Parts: sequence; C-alpha cells; structure tokens
Amino acid sequence: QDAFASVHPDDRAQMMQCVIEAYREQKSAQTEYRVIRRDGEVRWVRAILTPTEFPVSGMVRISKLSMSRE
Repeated sequence: QDAFASVHPDDRAQMMQCVIEAYREQKSAQTEYRVIRRDGEVRWVRAILTPTEFPVSGMVRISKLSMSRE
C-alpha cells in the first residue's frame, strides 16, 4: 500500500519533502498535513518523522509518530 495514500493530495509534496529532509539531515522533522479517512472525513495531523540508520545494512527507516490535531 502507498504510504501516502491517505495524505490529502494537496499535502503530499510537503509530506514527501519532510521525509527527504529527515533522511538527509539524519534528524527528526515535524510537519502538519491533512489525511482523508475511509469515510471521507478530512482530519489534520501533526507528525514527527525520525530516521534510524542500520549500520550493518546501511538502510534507513523513517518512523512516524502522528497525533490528531483538534
């Protein structure tokens, strides 16, 4: 499944830029964006993206902590 499938189309580029920034800088990055729920409701979300590098493989995983913005 596309990791950005639920992200509002107008916010996908910003979200992708935040992922790239976290990867390049190797530090956490924060962003806010809208998600479209399965029932069609649009909600704002605040996310903290944190990169973790695995030295043996050289792979980097981006972990995301999301909180609904009320």
